[in-house]
Amino acid sequence: MPKNEVDRLIQLSNQLGTYKSDENKYLKEPDCLQTLRLISKELQNDDSFNTARQDLFRIDIISHDIIHLISQHVTDGKNSKEKSSQEKLFGVLIRILLNLTQKTEDCFKENEVEEGGNRNPRIISAKRFIELSRRQLKKPFLNLSFWQAMYKKMFELMSENEEQNKENEEPDSDDDDPFEAQEKLDRQRQRKLEFERILLFMRNLLSIQLPEKEQKQVDGNSNSQDELVTVIEEANILKLFLFMVQNEQYDQWALHILEILVVIFKNHKPEVIANTKDNFEDAKKQELEDQANSLKQMIQKEEARRMSQLHRTATR
Repeated sequence: MPKNEVDRLIQLSNQLGTYKSDENKYLKEPDCLQTLRLISKELQNDDSFNTARQDLFRIDIISHDIIHLISQHVTDGKNSKEKSSQEKLFGVLIRILLNLTQKTEDCFKENEVEEGGNRNPRIISAKRFIELSRRQLKKPFLNLSFWQAMYKKMFELMSENEEQNKENEEPDSDDDDPFEAQEKLDRQRQRKLEFERILLFMRNLLSIQLPEKEQKQVDGNSNSQDELVTVIEEANILKLFLFMVQNEQYDQWALHILEILVVIFKNHKPEVIANTKDNFEDAKKQELEDQANSLKQMIQKEEARRMSQLHRTATR
C-alpha cells in the first residue's frame, strides 16, 4: 500500500476520537460513525498483502479506540435517536472486530494463489506480522467495562428477539401495513445477524493462540487466556450462555455458543480457571468452579441431544 494510503488510515483513526486517561473518558468525534465505515471499507477492499490490516494493527486501533467506543458509547441511550445512533455505531464496530480477529489464513485465501502464496516473501512476512499481532490481542480485552457493555448489548438483542417472536405469533390483521411489516422483518434479521457476529467475534478471540512466551509458562500460572475467561465471567456472559443453551428458543445460536465453550475448556480444567486471579483476587473462586463444572456438563448434554436428533433424522 502506498505511503499516502498508510497516512490516510492513520488520519482516519485520529478522527475517531480521543481518550482522556486522567478522566477515563473517550471523547467521540461527531463524524466517528462515518470514519469507522471508511475504515471498514478499507479492510473489505484490502490488497493481496492485507496491508490495511497490518497498518490497523500497527496503530493499535483496537486498544486506542474500539474498546473505549464499545465500553462507553454503544449502550444506555437516553432517547430513540441516541439509541439508533448507538445501534449503527455498534454494528460497524463489531464488523471491524470480527474482521480483525479472524484467522490469519482466512485473510489470504482469495488472493494468495495469484501472488505466489508462500513462495512470495511479502506474503510470508505479512502472515507472520498479522499472526504475531493477533496473538497480542487478548491483553487489551482484559477490560471489564468492555465486556459489561457487550453483556448489555447481548441482553438487549435477546430481549428484542423474544419480543419479535411473540409479535410474530399474533395473527396478521388486514389493517397491517405490508411495508412496515417488511421493515420490521428486515430489522429482526439484521439484529439476529448482529448477535451472531458477537458470538463469532468471541469465538475468534478465544481461539487465538497464546504468545510464545505465555505458552512456556508452567502449569498453575495464569495466562492471558485464563484472565480473559475470568473477565468474561465477571461480566455475567457465561451465565447468559448457560441460560441460552437451556432454552430451545435460542437454538439458532447454540452451535456458536458450544464452539465458544469448547474453546474455553479445551486446554483448561475448571479448577484452573477457578484459580485465575484478577482484580477481585479470587473472591469468587468457588462460584467460578461451580459454574465451570455446570457449563462443562451442559456442553456434554447439548452435544448428546444434538447427536440424538441427527440419529433420528437419519433413520427417517
